[in-house]
Amino acid sequence: MRPTRTSGRPLAPDARLLEQAARTLAERRGLPALPDWTVLQRQERRRSTLFRLSAVCAGVDVHAWAKVDAVDDGDAAAAERRLARFRESLLCELRVAPVLEDRFCHLGVGFDVPLAIDPEALAAVRLEVAGRPLGRAATYLRPGRQKRGLDLLARVGAALRAAEDAGATLGPSFDRPALHRRLDPYLQQARERLDVGVMAMLEDRIPSLVSAIDIEVAAVHAHGDPSPTNVLANGTQVGLIDFSWRPYLAGESVAHLAARLSCEPWVPDRWRRKARDALLSGYGRANVPSWHLSYLVRVLRWAVKPDSPTSRWARDELDRLLATSTA
Repeated sequence: MRPTRTSGRPLAPDARLLEQAARTLAERRGLPALPDWTVLQRQERRRSTLFRLSAVCAGVDVHAWAKVDAVDDGDAAAAERRLARFRESLLCELRVAPVLEDRFCHLGVGFDVPLAIDPEALAAVRLEVAGRPLGRAATYLRPGRQKRGLDLLARVGAALRAAEDAGATLGPSFDRPALHRRLDPYLQQARERLDVGVMAMLEDRIPSLVSAIDIEVAAVHAHGDPSPTNVLANGTQVGLIDFSWRPYLAGESVAHLAARLSCEPWVPDRWRRKARDALLSGYGRANVPSWHLSYLVRVLRWAVKPDSPTSRWARDELDRLLATSTA
């Protein structure tokens, strides 16, 4: 069923989507018959409904998640935009997933491989990735384990770069006027909440970074939200989940996580710079205008949020960035 902005939440995953996922899984595993899915649990989130699935393949339990995006919203225009955005994201995933799987295989990185996608129904079935969210795997940054933790973060950085490279195969995701339109709301918020001196420096720095960006190279489809809940650690293994595949600047995903590592309470104070540096060393191209702009805008967005737990750190970090020439 094609969802509308007023569609209700599904009580069970779509049977046709599950059959398609079973066929894909059978082909990937060389199974003589289609596996049967069992729904283990149902979860409702703010903008999606999730079903955890299980199937037995050649005597081995395989787990997956069926996800149906929700677009209910009191604002009809906003809901219609969200519908279009979700569908475009799923269409991009259909095209880029084989490329990403090949690149991640070489890195030894896991991700939630899609088994079936229905863009019209805003639904997908993806393989489950083993591991704990990065924030819950904070033991990696405790005394005696820091090298292991820093090596893990370097692998995350390499994975985010590989995801950008895979997304770049879809072609430029926006043009220079669109980049200006994306920046304008953040600058307007800053004008309302930051002092004149800071704004003067921002309105000098941001246009210079924008003008230095090669938009044909820097405008990519990427993960978009590599928050600590979407980065999984399993021993020395890394996995990324919940890709959005929407238009971003190269460096935007890693800038988001780098900023989080700089202020998350589970990262010891004395290790925050090292954690961020390890992430960026794996990413490997953090000295380009798109990265500097992405990091500056991420910090700015937090700095102008009232009563945000990150706003105090962001104000200090914004002052540091504007006083120096690099992030």
